[in-house]
Amino acid sequence: MFDKIRGKATPKTDKAERAVEAALRVQLARNPDNREARVQLLELLYEGGRERDFLSEAKRLRDSLQGNLDSPDWRLIASIGRTVAPESPLFQINDDGPHEQRRRLGDSAQYNPLFAQLEADYQRLRENNNFLPDLDRFLVAAANRPSSLFHAQRLSEHAGGAQIYFKREDLMAAGTTLAMAVTGQVLLAKRLGRTTVVTGSTYGQKGVVMASAAARLGLKAVVYMNIEDADDEAANVFRMGLCGAHVERIDVSRLPYGDIRHAALSHWANDADNSFMVMGLDSAPEPYPEMGMDFAANVGRETRIQVQAVARNRPGLLVARGGDNADALGFFRPFIDDPMVRLACVVPIDNVYAAFTQSDTHAHSENGGLTNRQRRMANALLESLEFPSVRREHAWLRGTNRVTYATSQPDAAKQAIVNMATLEGIVPAIQTAHTIAWAMAEAAKMPKDQSVVINLVERVDKDIWDIGHTLGFPAPS
Repeated sequence: MFDKIRGKATPKTDKAERAVEAALRVQLARNPDNREARVQLLELLYEGGRERDFLSEAKRLRDSLQGNLDSPDWRLIASIGRTVAPESPLFQINDDGPHEQRRRLGDSAQYNPLFAQLEADYQRLRENNNFLPDLDRFLVAAANRPSSLFHAQRLSEHAGGAQIYFKREDLMAAGTTLAMAVTGQVLLAKRLGRTTVVTGSTYGQKGVVMASAAARLGLKAVVYMNIEDADDEAANVFRMGLCGAHVERIDVSRLPYGDIRHAALSHWANDADNSFMVMGLDSAPEPYPEMGMDFAANVGRETRIQVQAVARNRPGLLVARGGDNADALGFFRPFIDDPMVRLACVVPIDNVYAAFTQSDTHAHSENGGLTNRQRRMANALLESLEFPSVRREHAWLRGTNRVTYATSQPDAAKQAIVNMATLEGIVPAIQTAHTIAWAMAEAAKMPKDQSVVINLVERVDKDIWDIGHTLGFPAPS
C-alpha cells in the first residue's frame, strides 16, 4: 500500500482502497495493538487527503507506544504528520533528518547486516569524491542529461527585478528523478564488483530503467513482478526482456505484506556477494534514502553549474512545486548548505484547480468515468511515481528551516499562464503556474543582477482544457 506506485488510479482503485480500509479497521477492532495495520491505515488516510482521520489515528498510534517515540514506525508517521499539520504538537519530537525517516522492509533483523554493509560501502565510495561526478557524466549518455536552463528574458523584463530562468525538466522523459536514483544504484553495484542487480517492480518503470542501465554496464538484471502486474504491463516486460533482463513472476499474496520488494530482498540476501538490490524512490532503510537524494541531486548540480556559466554568480532564489510531487527532490540538495541561496516550495492550495474547472465532479467518458479531480490526482501520482520519499524529502526540507513554503492565488496563476504563453511561448500546467506567479512576484523585489531559477517539471497536457475553459476556449465535444 504505502510503497506502491499509484499512477493508475481508477474508480476500481477507489473501491479497492475502501475495501482495504474496511479490512484494516476490522483487524484493529480485533487487535488494537496491531501496529502494522494501524500504520498501513495511516498511510492510506494520508494518501486519501483525510487529515482529520489521519490525526485521530496518529494520536492512537502515539498513545499505544507509551512514550517510545524512537520507534521507526512513529518516526515515519511523525515525518508525514509534520507535512499534514506542521503546527500540531502531536508530531513535535526531536528528529535527526532523513536518516531516521525510514520504513523497515519487513520486521526481520536477519537483513540488517545487508543494509549496514551497503551503507558502509556507499560512504566509502562517496567520500572519495569521484562517484557522484562519475554518475553525472554517465547520465549524460544514459539519461540525456543535462536538461536545459532557459533564460526567460521577456518574462524577466515584464516582472522587473531579477532574471528568471527555467530548469526545463518538462522536456525530459517522464520519471527523470526515478531514472537518476535507479541509474545511480546500478553504477554503484558495478563499482562494488557485483554482477547482478535485482529489484521488485509494480508497474515496470523501475524495472525498465534498471534493465537499461544494467545492459549498458554489462550486468545481469532480475526483475520481480506480481503475476497480474506483469500481464498488465506486457510492454514494459517486453522492453526489459529485450535489454536482457529476466522477469520473475511472483504471487505477491505469498509475500510479507503483499510487497513484491521482499522477493528481491530474498534474492539479495541469498547471493549478497554477487547481487545488489535496487530501490526506486520508495521508503527503505538507510542508505537508500540518502543514496536516492544524492543521485537525484544531479538536477541541482547541473543547475549550479549552468547558472554560474550564464549569470556568473550563484542563483539568488530556487523555486519548486511543493505537495506530493518530486520537483524538490534533488533540486535543492546541493544548495542546502549555501545560506546565500533562498529556497522555496509553492504548495498547492485546496482550491488550486477550482477556478479552472466548471465542476469538480463532472466525469469525462473518455477517461473511463474518472472525474476531473480523480484524473488530475492520477496524473499527479504518476509524476511522483513513489510517494514515501517525496513526503520524506519535504519533511526533511521543512526540518532544515532552509525552505520557505508559500502559496499563490488562482488569479495570479491565470495571469502567469497568459504571460508565459504570450511572452515565452510556453504554456505551464496549473500547479506550475502558481509556482511561476509566486516566483515572479519575488523576482520583482530582487536586483536585476540576481537570478531566480524555477524547476519546470509538470507537463500541461492533463490541464490544457481546464485552462482553455477558464480562458474562454471550451474543450471540444
